[in-house]
Amino acid sequence: MNLFSPLRFLLLLLTFTTLPQLACTQQAEDWTGDWDGTLKVPGAELVMHLQLTPTDTGWTGTLSIPQQMIQDMAVSELSIDGSTLFFKLPEVPGQAQYEGSWTDDQLEGTFSQMGHSFDLRFDIRDEAAQAALQEKIELFISLV
Repeated sequence: MNLFSPLRFLLLLLTFTTLPQLACTQQAEDWTGDWDGTLKVPGAELVMHLQLTPTDTGWTGTLSIPQQMIQDMAVSELSIDGSTLFFKLPEVPGQAQYEGSWTDDQLEGTFSQMGHSFDLRFDIRDEAAQAALQEKIELFISLV
């Protein structure tokens, strides 16, 4: 039996050329889902919810900010490049945008608007976090 037959060589070649693509696909799947964060600005903390969804041509996303009555606002120029996420908020004045890096189910980054920058971390949502967020939303609504 010849260990270096053309068929075995072809199978090995296909295996090693497709493994990197599979690894990239897995990383892309990690971005999918609901992310929760709190933007701390002078005098306020704004709860934010980011939803990321893959499409045939890239990604789509929405952002909700319950304290400002913003629900599922579309983000624009959404890009994911390696471990970096970037998007703009065209409906928010002052050239609002976010840029962050994904590590360990967290997005660590910077929210910028009107020349000011603030740290903003998003955590991938879990059931306990969802229940806590819902309580904050209900409390806020009861106060309004």
